Amino acid sequence: FAINLALNIVKKQDADVLYYACEISQELAAFRALCNVTGWTQDDFWDNKEKGKVVAAKALHRDLWGTVWFKGYPSKSTTISEIKTHARHVIDIYGLKPKAIVIDYAETVRPDKVDKDMPDWRQQADIYTQARALGAELGCCVIMPDRCNKETVGKKVPSMKSFQGAVEKAGIVDAAIGLCATDEEYKHDRVRYFVFLNRHGEAYKHYDGKVDPLRMRMTVEGEIDYTP
Repeated sequence: FAINLALNIVKKQDADVLYYACEISQELAAFRALCNVTGWTQDDFWDNKEKGKVVAAKALHRDLWGTVWFKGYPSKSTTISEIKTHARHVIDIYGLKPKAIVIDYAETVRPDKVDKDMPDWRQQADIYTQARALGAELGCCVIMPDRCNKETVGKKVPSMKSFQGAVEKAGIVDAAIGLCATDEEYKHDRVRYFVFLNRHGEAYKHYDGKVDPLRMRMTVEGEIDYTP
């Protein structure tokens, strides 16, 4: 989902995205982006590497007007402060104009100050505060996937209470979108998007969508009637 958001921002726009992969490697994140843009699967690339390079180059030149810059950190090895330092460095050297920074994902970022006496969910809220300040300083939005709490795993539709550390984080973020799928939907590559917080528009909007897991593509289909 995060890769789709990043690519949709730079497609047909003179805007850039900085993508920080903190769970998987930067190479794998970039590889998945190539699958999305070209429509090739990872197996397609491995089976025909030279043709894949040509197809990828053409697709990137055709579809991406901006730049997606991938940088990877091992899980729990970096902080928002370190990400900010790197972002400023890249922006200054290459003249990038980021419209968004993706930090994938929130739980894999380490707080600047680790307090063993403070609950983990409260320290995670501090990460959101720092991320919001980062976006304000660089003039762009910050996108951070996060996990739901264990009570929500079996729910068909999440709520604000499903947000890990909801009370602390809800006062910081501008928008929160839940990705939902029952076992049956997951089996048929279906997904639902539920907007359960939106400070810039209407909340409680519910949409149907499709997933192409081999090509890393997600689409938004029609709106689903939803009564809270």
